[in-house]
Amino acid sequence: MRNALSLILLAVLLFSAAGCSKVNMEPLEGGVAFGVAENYDTPCDSGYPRIMLSLTTDKIYPDRPRTLAADVRAIGSLVAVDFRGIQCPNVLFDVPGPATSDWPLNLDDGAYLCQLTYGWDSDWYALKVTDSYLRVSVVEGSFTQTAPDLYWRHPVNSFAYVCGTTDEDTWVYYDFLDSLTSRISLTEFQFTDSGIIPYPRSSNGHYRDMPAKYFRYQKDSDFQEAGRILEEYSRNVLGQRMGDGIMLIDWKNRRHYRWES
Repeated sequence: MRNALSLILLAVLLFSAAGCSKVNMEPLEGGVAFGVAENYDTPCDSGYPRIMLSLTTDKIYPDRPRTLAADVRAIGSLVAVDFRGIQCPNVLFDVPGPATSDWPLNLDDGAYLCQLTYGWDSDWYALKVTDSYLRVSVVEGSFTQTAPDLYWRHPVNSFAYVCGTTDEDTWVYYDFLDSLTSRISLTEFQFTDSGIIPYPRSSNGHYRDMPAKYFRYQKDSDFQEAGRILEEYSRNVLGQRMGDGIMLIDWKNRRHYRWES
């Protein structure tokens, strides 16, 4: 019986692999949204942010995940993206979603041209890289698009203060902020309303989602101290309440988080 089940399982796996191999590279259908922003090699791990080129199909596939296959090269002031098609994975899940892909780009500050090619079609974009922002502007586009065109970068030694509360506990937002800024030397700064910023603009999912605040710290140990202050505040204040949450997230994707449910 065990041998029979093993043979059946092997047959299913071989059938699945054979099915994917026949459609391993499907043609690209519809448009593609692309952007250039700062992100991390592994979204859940800490590390230095990198410039990443992201691609997402307009088409939603019923058996995600699928990969938008392309060859990406940065040669001098040219970033060339040659689309090859939609790649079928070895294992499919009944979860709909677009085909996506991300590539790191090692680019210095300066002006670049981005060429996106699929078959005989080529789209062109201008890319401006500075230490504070990334801007993409269309030169000639047909099957691709980007929106918005402005992506702000993570300021070095910066972090976001994100807090959500109940209707009765909005004072927690200001109370912890006073405690934090009185014990660590911090410099507050703001992002403009335009473009995509690298941090949340507010908390999410609370009765009162408060606007985020952004700070620069002087040395790396300051952010670790901020985490200890949050732990202390959680024991003394948040632990006695329900529905309040505080998160500190810095430019290296390190997070200190406390939420009382």
